[in-house]
Amino acid sequence: MEKKDAILATLIEIATILKSNSENSSIYDEQVWNIDEAAEFLKLSKQDIYSKISEKTTPDPQKRIPHHRKGRKTIYFLRSELLAWVKS
Repeated sequence: MEKKDAILATLIEIATILKSNSENSSIYDEQVWNIDEAAEFLKLSKQDIYSKISEKTTPDPQKRIPHHRKGRKTIYFLRSELLAWVKS
């Protein structure tokens, strides 16, 4: 009986570790796209993308394409945010 209890305890521990890893993996699985990839996905030109992320040409934040900047020039997009924007 002790062997069965030890095996069961080990299986429970493995299941807990696997569950923890699967919950955290979505953070690392996020697809990050550059402007070319975002333009292809959205079926827009790069110029249209630039226009739709600009506060000057698109003052309504709800209509702006969600994006992130690294420094002044590098723009990147998260696939999940683009999907949500398209659905809205």
